[in-house]
Amino acid sequence: MPRLEKTLAPLSLALALLTGARAQSPEISSIAPHSARPGQSVQVTVLGNQLQAPQPLWTSFGAQTLWTPPAPPAPPKEAKDTKDGKPAKPDLRQIQGSLTLPADAPLGLGFIRLPTATGLSGPLLFLVDDLPVVLKDSKTASTPAAQLLPQGVALEGATDTGRPDYYKVALKAGEALSVEVFAARLGSKLDPILRLLDPQGNVLASLDDSPGLAGDCRLRHHAKTDEVLTLEIRDSSFSGGAPYFYHLRVGDFPLVSNLFPPVAAPGASVEVRAAGEAVEGIGPLRVSASVSPTGVASVPVRFAPDKPAAFARLRTDANPVYLHQNTPDAAQPLPVTIPCTIFGRLLTPGARDTFLLSVKKDDRLTLTPLSRELGSPAVLYVGVEDAKGGFLSANDAAGTSSSNDVPVTFRAPADGVCKIAVEDIARRGGAEFIYGIRVEQNTPGLELTASVERFVAALGGNFSLKITAQRRGVNGPITLSLATDDGSPLPEGIRCEKNIIEKGKNDTQLQVFVPENVPSGTLYHLRILGSAVEGERQIQAAVSPPKPDPNKPPTDTVLLALQSMPLAPRLLGETFPVCVGPEAPHFFSIAVTDREVVLPTLVGKNSFVVRQTSLDPKFDGNAQLSFSGLPPGVEIKSEAGRGGRIAGQVDFICEIKGPPDLPLASHVFEILAGGDFKGVHKEVRLSKVKLRVAKPLAIAAAPPAALAPGGKRILKITATRYELTDPQPIQVSLLQLPQGISGPQQVTIAPGSSEAELELTAEPNTPEGKSGTLRLAATTRVNGAEVSLQSEPIPLEVKK
Repeated sequence: MPRLEKTLAPLSLALALLTGARAQSPEISSIAPHSARPGQSVQVTVLGNQLQAPQPLWTSFGAQTLWTPPAPPAPPKEAKDTKDGKPAKPDLRQIQGSLTLPADAPLGLGFIRLPTATGLSGPLLFLVDDLPVVLKDSKTASTPAAQLLPQGVALEGATDTGRPDYYKVALKAGEALSVEVFAARLGSKLDPILRLLDPQGNVLASLDDSPGLAGDCRLRHHAKTDEVLTLEIRDSSFSGGAPYFYHLRVGDFPLVSNLFPPVAAPGASVEVRAAGEAVEGIGPLRVSASVSPTGVASVPVRFAPDKPAAFARLRTDANPVYLHQNTPDAAQPLPVTIPCTIFGRLLTPGARDTFLLSVKKDDRLTLTPLSRELGSPAVLYVGVEDAKGGFLSANDAAGTSSSNDVPVTFRAPADGVCKIAVEDIARRGGAEFIYGIRVEQNTPGLELTASVERFVAALGGNFSLKITAQRRGVNGPITLSLATDDGSPLPEGIRCEKNIIEKGKNDTQLQVFVPENVPSGTLYHLRILGSAVEGERQIQAAVSPPKPDPNKPPTDTVLLALQSMPLAPRLLGETFPVCVGPEAPHFFSIAVTDREVVLPTLVGKNSFVVRQTSLDPKFDGNAQLSFSGLPPGVEIKSEAGRGGRIAGQVDFICEIKGPPDLPLASHVFEILAGGDFKGVHKEVRLSKVKLRVAKPLAIAAAPPAALAPGGKRILKITATRYELTDPQPIQVSLLQLPQGISGPQQVTIAPGSSEAELELTAEPNTPEGKSGTLRLAATTRVNGAEVSLQSEPIPLEVKK
């Protein structure tokens, strides 16, 4: 089924809950039960924080959710129900509802996420199982009180501190029993120890860590007589409590580790065989691979159609694939070429497979082992020899990597072949010891990493994230693009900006925009891809989530589980979840402090101020300004702000430049300011900002107070110079003096001044009233050219 999922629901309640700044994103710590059957509807309880206004769960297996509305608060009856006379706040740590799985839900591990009014939770692992679930009762702490389990059930419970849990299973002679514990693989803190006891208390089997199960365990038992057996399960350190939960499968099912071959081409129909500790009698299976180049197909494996299933996965791989078939002819090394992925099996203890890799002199190659992601218990040693058997390189398979899939690199000494040897470091073997070797040439390449692993985009808005590139011989620009996880078209309207990591730089602040018509609560899983050209080569790489800090062990149980989990859900490590939240409140505004922006001719430059004002007292960042709609040849650069006149204000000094010969005209342009606050990116747009291309001089005078007949008044003249490097004197003349009013023919404004005064005189017989208007004519030189202009009319009045 398509992996691009949408969870759509109205968010009227969510929007009502969001007052002021954006609240914290939700986090879910547990869900009960931890599993469900395909086609089944179960009642679930989700625990966590910030669970207000929950939207339907997003699930990797296509389930539908219907939350139970919270009960209306009862009138307070006791003092403890109120605080300062107000009703107690609703509990945001727990929600309940029904989860309905589709009939074709893929068996095995999946995961869920919770969108709410305030964002998107991290992932929580969930098991799709075909066994009916029963719950642990309260009397499992001793063998006599052991809870009786029928064959073919799954039990969910948690250990108690300091003591094991006991269960009884009745078998008839000839019946077989499989028992498997899912704990660490579900994100539990439990490190399970499993024992099977006969009626006399003798230990028939004792398991701690089964190979390849990330610390979980399983067993298989064949009954020779009718018997009632006891299962004992406990934590290895006798710890207990809700975080130490487990899912215990009991029935006649295979113990499957993986499939061989473990991969297929996208959309291919292939024949595979199950591998594991108990797969006797199971023939080849015909399986259809996912059509996605990075997809996974769920493959149920059963002893019979009416028996419960084991869970296996078939991955897709778009690289050329070589299979080591372990036939008599396989004694000779298998020839392979670059690039490719090799798959094989170490069927017996001490087995070693060999390959002949065609190389050219000075080829630099990387061989990456694959075992954990295939569900294999193998820890691979990979060694490389030259054509004469001389040692070239090997990996440190006993390294500290959580997966122990340690790559090896080497340089080919000559044209010809190199010999690759593969074996388990502890010389173990078996049908489940499947391996892969990815063979790549160390050509120019990219490693791209995002700053965070999940995002919330405001309704009709966008989000930003830092993308960092590690370049390996790639020097040119890197273009970032978006894609779906399964190769289907992107939803219409999703786009990105600032998606170029420029030449000579190693990062960019990518912005991703979501369509305005997408409702809050919608969830996408997106891939972010990078591409560059180096010479004649097209270099491509996918952006990865941030890597964990090796100096800070992860505390998230899901992340801990993923580090060693076999067959981990690929979506968790290869896509980015994007949740559309409610509309973000405005937390800043911008304005131009002048009535208009002036660009003077002859000079071709000027400055103006854009003032940012915080609308939230906690927002103290600087917005990023951009300008559009400017006349050809005109550009504006803004300088990081300085403090405004009052707290919460930032002034950006903006320098405008253009050709000095621009014609006099009026224009409008647009200013866009983008800011980030509490994980939300908000944009403020100023449209139709006035821009006037004007002469590099302005002259004006305020109307003086009324002149009395026979009286005098001082007229103050103000000049605005737009050229500061070499100011020249300004000659100011009086034009159109009204009848009866006189003044000097000319005044001069000195180069270092912008003001001048002149005296106006009204003749004694000048009639009272509005006498007319005065204009000023100004002349100066700018950059060697003469500039002349007139002022606006200045009204004059005569009054006793």
